[in-house]
Amino acid sequence: MSRTEELLRSVVESAVDGIIVIDHGRGWTSLLIDVAPGVARGERVAAGALLGKALGDVGLELREAGQPRSPALIAGSSHLLSNRAK
Repeated sequence: MSRTEELLRSVVESAVDGIIVIDHGRGWTSLLIDVAPGVARGERVAAGALLGKALGDVGLELREAGQPRSPALIAGSSHLLSNRAK
């Protein structure tokens, strides 16, 4: 399964109190902070889906197997996350 296909299978793990947690599978999760959820727990979300409304400066944390990872480490590994010319 490609990474893009995995992203399309992501599931909202939690969406309360300005925090959204998305389970991408294979031990990867995203934590969005200071976002009014527009999605519900258990909902499947696709890459590029609207997840909610920013309440201020939005924070993002990526975790692999529960350990924080820098978004910069993976930004160039996917056309969905990269700003590089295609």
